[in-house]
Amino acid sequence: MIEIKAQKRNKRKKSSLKLRKEGFLPAILYGRKIENVLLKVKNNDFNKLYRKIGRGSQIIKLSIEGESNLRDVLLQDIQKDALTDQPIHIDFYQVKAGEEIEKSVPLVFIGDASAVKELGGILVKYLHQIEVKSLPRHLPNEIEVNVGSLKTFDDFIRVKDLNLSPNVKVLTDSNEVIAAVVEQKEEKEIEEAPEADESPSKESKDEENEENKE
Repeated sequence: MIEIKAQKRNKRKKSSLKLRKEGFLPAILYGRKIENVLLKVKNNDFNKLYRKIGRGSQIIKLSIEGESNLRDVLLQDIQKDALTDQPIHIDFYQVKAGEEIEKSVPLVFIGDASAVKELGGILVKYLHQIEVKSLPRHLPNEIEVNVGSLKTFDDFIRVKDLNLSPNVKVLTDSNEVIAAVVEQKEEKEIEEAPEADESPSKESKDEENEENKE
């Protein structure tokens, strides 16, 4: 069981910037049929958590100071500083038993593509994550993509080729190309698909706007 501790905070009393200077990360907890809760988490505690699960879909036990019960949550979103790439705001989503969750799950590429080793091609990764929906206990932490099937320049790996549990529904278009190998002469013409946009939550945007006014 992975657990993280948090404290409630009052947005009006202290800005997010001041919290971060004191070694805390501002956070928000939300979910279906619950009121949003403003939180702060020790920066060191979050870094330890992030090293364990990354952007995976693992259930986290959230302990809020003053509450006797732990809450089951997902690490839903992380807003990072554009220059330092360090977390500056985090979103937790509270899950309930029997509720299906939609989540972006990262793709992990394994194996060796014959078209790279034998034909001198270049492996191009068009997708780095896909959207899925399932009960929390079935959510994969990551999804492996074996590129060993890419033997020629005409081979593709599509979303529908992934080996997933029947308990997991894929929301991304099944015909989307995940990876392929291209000839080197095409290298300059091929651009990898960018990472999914990590737009900050409305809560974190509002807080950053407040900081700019200070």
